[in-house]
Amino acid sequence: MKREFLLIPSVIILLNVVSAATFRIGDVLNSFDSETVTLTALFLIFFAFLHFILSKFFKDKNGETNKAIVGVISLAISFLIIYGIYKTGMNVEDQIYGLGINSGLLSTLIPIILIVGAVFLFVKLGLRTLAIIGAFFIVVSLFGWVYEKEILFWFGAALIILFALLRIFIFKKKKPIAIRLSN
Repeated sequence: MKREFLLIPSVIILLNVVSAATFRIGDVLNSFDSETVTLTALFLIFFAFLHFILSKFFKDKNGETNKAIVGVISLAISFLIIYGIYKTGMNVEDQIYGLGINSGLLSTLIPIILIVGAVFLFVKLGLRTLAIIGAFFIVVSLFGWVYEKEILFWFGAALIILFALLRIFIFKKKKPIAIRLSN
């Protein structure tokens, strides 16, 4: 086992021991208001649905899915849907409660949807998901959509740094060796 794999967990474990600041995952999760979590879950649902549908239509010359076009279009449409819901002031939670789903079930389903959406992104995009989620956290904190902006900003920055470190040190791409063939 490489030492790099042991470094990251030990830093996370020892963070509370060496630091004067206290960091608890509960503080990070409590910094999200319910509307932000609901809109994020809806964004992931729309993104997954649109990605699935559009992957059937956008094919290249070889008949394979054009992942770049599908990803960009489904991301843009999902963002516009959520932006429209947010700007109109539509209370999504009241709409869901109106369907007969109680708050206990909703508070259980939303984290499951977020986890499934994150796994879907990780499967589709690989390691880049860390950078995307980190950038999302930074944008959310800069716009002030959460109570604890600083915690979320630094958590997003840590995800981007983790992505960069993993990309540089662990997942190095080996350069092809050029062989000159002489006749």
